[in-house]
Amino acid sequence: MSNMREIDGTKYYSFNGFTIRGIEQEGEIWLSMRDICSAADIGSYTYFYSKFNESEKRVLLMHSSSGYQRSRAISLKALQQKLKYSCQKKVPAFMAWINETFEGSCEKSNDLSTLRPNGRPPKSNLNQPTTQPSQPVDISNNDINDLTVVILQAIMRKCELIIGQLQQA
Repeated sequence: MSNMREIDGTKYYSFNGFTIRGIEQEGEIWLSMRDICSAADIGSYTYFYSKFNESEKRVLLMHSSSGYQRSRAISLKALQQKLKYSCQKKVPAFMAWINETFEGSCEKSNDLSTLRPNGRPPKSNLNQPTTQPSQPVDISNNDINDLTVVILQAIMRKCELIIGQLQQA
């Protein structure tokens, strides 16, 4: 991992002039929510923190310039999942930094080389002919339910972003 120093168990990472504190606990990396929100220009860290479930967030004792303090922390893996489709301008660069800095700890399914500037995957070209004829797909009710949940979660994320932007204005 590059650009990292450690003081009394707290690791200090650097992203575009911002310091992000982290702790490794039980084989997982936990990053300071306040530091993440400042670095990625996310906005209200308390609002963003509330969007994670209990297993994805913790309050940890982290070293700071004024000694030790209790800090809200987020699991690196959960953070990566939440930021995957964020519309914030700094998030794609932040995600690239996460993948570079924590290369062994992050999921590799998020190939940042194919992301558009807004951090979303590229739109597929529906007019492009396929190389193979389409095969019928057997879809069960469970598959439809799973797809419905994914679609509803995407709609909820977009609504949360809009509400967050309206609250900041």
